[in-house]
Amino acid sequence: STKLEKDEEDVAELEASDAVRVHSFLRVRDLVLAAPRHYMSDALKGMYLAFVKRSKYTTELSIRKIQMARHCVVELFCIDPIDAYQFTFVYIRQLAIHVRTVLKATNPAAAIKTVYNW
Repeated sequence: STKLEKDEEDVAELEASDAVRVHSFLRVRDLVLAAPRHYMSDALKGMYLAFVKRSKYTTELSIRKIQMARHCVVELFCIDPIDAYQFTFVYIRQLAIHVRTVLKATNPAAAIKTVYNW
């Protein structure tokens, strides 16, 4: 009975924290929409870097949170496709440079770690 109550509390806590995350994202989105256009690139960069930092270590428990964060980042990127394109181009280019380095490397195993850690 105690184990079941603990599991129910954990589920309730997850749901509450999801509500807080959604509310926080909506506030960020409202601020971006209300702010001058030049703040959009800062918001895109901040959201993307926070997403990458938190999704680096995926577990069975964190996958739901990561998926929700991914949807939030995508929604923010859809607000301004021009800034999103420019921002995304930079990161895709960085990834391409890392992949090219792996293809040219004499020790591909070590170079592949660079791509994984990117």
